[in-house]
Amino acid sequence: MGTLQVGGTTLATKNSSTGKVDLHDSNVHLPAGTVIRKTYYTINRQTCSRVRFPNDNTIPQRDEGSEIFSQVYTPSTSNCNLIITAYARLAESSDNANDMTMALFISDSDDALIIGEDYTAGDGSNISSANIFIMHSMSSWGTTAKTFSLRVGDANRVNYSNSNASYANEKYGSAFKSAFVVEEIAT
Repeated sequence: MGTLQVGGTTLATKNSSTGKVDLHDSNVHLPAGTVIRKTYYTINRQTCSRVRFPNDNTIPQRDEGSEIFSQVYTPSTSNCNLIITAYARLAESSDNANDMTMALFISDSDDALIIGEDYTAGDGSNISSANIFIMHSMSSWGTTAKTFSLRVGDANRVNYSNSNASYANEKYGSAFKSAFVVEEIAT
């Protein structure tokens, strides 16, 4: 483990097993725009309950939809913005709905931070699927842990294939997965 000290104050340490540098002092300032840390998480193939967000002009709530991902995250410093990017392939196993949605939540708020939607017009024989991509920017809340979560509406399959107008099928093995990425950008 390496340590950076100035005047007896530890500003940063490098963990030899992970290679990550952790900042320890709020007085450490990197040039604005510098990527401090980028962390990638995998959203695996799964099934979930088909629960929808209300189809109205209200902000989706944490007790609506179906949770498909959650991850505890602790920023390395309060002097950064967080860029959260998530992608997921949503699908249905029967003709459930024409639209599919995915929303990002954080543990200290019931309101969604952002929501993405895809709509496929069809009738009883049209099988819907959606590639939902969302990106959200927010200020760091400091160096305490909070939990990010993703909830979906109307889908009941994640990372399944709907090729040839068929219902959601398992294809492509464990390579069919989605991503959740958190980037810390110095301010």
